[in-house]
Amino acid sequence: MMRIQLIADGDVITLVDNRLDRHGDAWIRKDGISGLYGATKPKETASGIPQQDGAYWPSRLTASPRTITIDCVTHRGSTIDAIRLIDRINALAYRQVTLLVEDASGRRTLTGWIADNPSQTLLTRLDAMTFSLVVYCPDPNRYGETVCFPTSGGICRVWNEGNAPTWPKAVVSGHVTTLRLAMGDAGEVRWQGDSDGLELDFRDMIPSDGAIVKDLAFPIPPGSHPVTVSADSGATVTMNLRPAWR
Repeated sequence: MMRIQLIADGDVITLVDNRLDRHGDAWIRKDGISGLYGATKPKETASGIPQQDGAYWPSRLTASPRTITIDCVTHRGSTIDAIRLIDRINALAYRQVTLLVEDASGRRTLTGWIADNPSQTLLTRLDAMTFSLVVYCPDPNRYGETVCFPTSGGICRVWNEGNAPTWPKAVVSGHVTTLRLAMGDAGEVRWQGDSDGLELDFRDMIPSDGAIVKDLAFPIPPGSHPVTVSADSGATVTMNLRPAWR
């Protein structure tokens, strides 16, 4: 069983893979999903070694964006209902769209935009139609729900249950003037300010208040890792992260 929701600015279009499920807006056609489950190809290519066999390895390997295609069919109660669904699908254009995928793996999300004409085709009776949604996701990873990890004794032990690195978010409750977070040799972040509460997303390193004085931001690799935390007495620090999958 699978359900995919496309969420954009207050509207939710629900796609299901079971034709007996009457709670969706459309059914996903058999073999109608591509690009969702595989890891995307590397962006890098090898450079040939002059006068030698083989090629140089790139300095690093990074993932290409993800393109997902979902082929659908639906039977509406009337031609008017079919036209209304066409309007809702077209309204997704040129907007940020969140894909919430629910299947045997649980709930995972991606974010992107509609990258091509949905190509809605009304069938003979004009109350049924087929369409294809092509969603381009600049970040190819699929993310689970946010998990919060508390700090105890100056250590916050975080766990990324996925198979790809993910950026954490530090959240401080209470009065704080200094904050330090470090994960071994992987990186260190220092913040200074004067604030009642703080949020710092390592993805963009823009704090809700104060200033960053040392920026060696680090993602959380798959698995369990200890993060050393120091802050003002009375301040409570948690680290939030979404596990990530290729």
